[in-house]
Amino acid sequence: MPLILTRDNSYIGVLVDDLLTKDLIEPYRMYTSRAEYRLVLRSDNADIRLSKFGNDIGLITDEQYRRVVKREKEIDRLISKLKASSLNPDRGNNIILEKMGTKP
Repeated sequence: MPLILTRDNSYIGVLVDDLLTKDLIEPYRMYTSRAEYRLVLRSDNADIRLSKFGNDIGLITDEQYRRVVKREKEIDRLISKLKASSLNPDRGNNIILEKMGTKP
């Protein structure tokens, strides 16, 4: 099974796509600004984006892949929890913020 990395999941996918589809007249330089998905193509989420590919072609073990999936589920759970939470400005919260050295 071939490994196909696309523009939306890797910078190498952006590079290959540009080299194949653009009419280049000068040396190609890979800039992050060429990637429409540059906010997604961060180093801090590379394991989540690419570990499935790595597991499929044998670069990482099933156990390593399970840990990444577990981490992704935990992140999703925390995001859901944060979306359901709110912090209202009231006296109690202001006191907590002041104790932390933050202005309310």
